[in-house]
Amino acid sequence: MMNENKQKEALKNADLINETTFAFSVAPLGQASAIDFGSYDPDRIKSGETMLYIDLNEDFFWSAQCQGFALGTTENAWKWGSVKGAYQTVGNGMIYSIFDTGSSAIIIPEVFFGNFLDLIYAQMEGKEHEVEAGYVVTKCYPDFPTMFFLFDEKWIAVEPAEYVIDVSENKDRSLCVLLISPGQEAFLVMGLPLYMNYYTVHEDIHNRIGFAPHASSPKKSLTLGT
Repeated sequence: MMNENKQKEALKNADLINETTFAFSVAPLGQASAIDFGSYDPDRIKSGETMLYIDLNEDFFWSAQCQGFALGTTENAWKWGSVKGAYQTVGNGMIYSIFDTGSSAIIIPEVFFGNFLDLIYAQMEGKEHEVEAGYVVTKCYPDFPTMFFLFDEKWIAVEPAEYVIDVSENKDRSLCVLLISPGQEAFLVMGLPLYMNYYTVHEDIHNRIGFAPHASSPKKSLTLGT
């Protein structure tokens, strides 16, 4: 994310763009992705859908407080639990989170990771998996749930196809890896799976990030929640 920040600042200083904003759409492998510097392009948003914004923290990173998560449906939701030892990044059911396209996975603190993984598999018929070197290696079950993360009372969806990756030698879905990993730090890193199939706007001047389904996305606009 830092490279994009430097690029847009340089473009703005050279009067090549009208504001320090950049936006991009991330599509699955084999489909077109795009990046725009300056004002975002409304034509990149899926017809009939809406750009909704998440207000950010006033700090060095693109960061916000994750207010909770849900699996399968936003009606099936949890707050982040309290942590013995009182991490400064965790409190009131929320956890400090950094938005980072440079990370290939969503990274969840170790203190939460085991329970988070158990809740995923509790919704599935198949349970066979193991964690190896920070990666969840699993059978490619067909019933992985959609993951939802709540920021600024808006749910961002991560579909199974965006975090369950076929790594079998013959690409026959005999072996998969989940793009969620345990982290040693006491904060979330919202990596690339969170951005998939969205057109995402990063606005410095308003200190916010906007999400909308990109023009060919199967997703809908973010849903509101508490």
